[in-house]
Amino acid sequence: MHTRSSRANVVQLDAYRKRQDSAARAGPAPGEFISFRLGTEEYGIDIKDVQEVLPWRGGTPLAGVPHFVRGLIDVGGTAVTVIDLRRVFALERSAHDPYAAVIVMALPQGRVGVVVDAVKDVLALAAPQIKPPPPAIGTGDTGLITGIGRLQARSLMLMDIGALMRNLGMDRVDNGRH
Repeated sequence: MHTRSSRANVVQLDAYRKRQDSAARAGPAPGEFISFRLGTEEYGIDIKDVQEVLPWRGGTPLAGVPHFVRGLIDVGGTAVTVIDLRRVFALERSAHDPYAAVIVMALPQGRVGVVVDAVKDVLALAAPQIKPPPPAIGTGDTGLITGIGRLQARSLMLMDIGALMRNLGMDRVDNGRH
């Protein structure tokens, strides 16, 4: 069972960024991913896309949007659209546990938040630890899973959130405009 609080995840991300600021002079470290749980699976997304991790406290609902849009949240005075990945992947509805979080990202489509069951940690994966995804990954979304990361006994699906937004027809996600 996951025992970290969402606040601990924010602190961990802040500490990671401070380490990266000092390492940035030598160039970015490729292959770093923020890992999260969705149902029983673990996923990873490129840390370069992540702006912040917040506890999920609900959003302002919007009318006339797709079922997977949970609404808007205020992030630093800007309205950010929030997508529920459980709804996108048609996972069984369940009350989000106390570890549920919103990962806020900056993408070419705009800023977007995704609700996940729990943020776990930041992982550095070297090229030999990343394998290509199987031809039939099970999501049906071409280009969504870019690889399978393996670290000791852990395995996580590396996800391209930008590809997900394109597959969902979300050309623009800021301020609730789609």
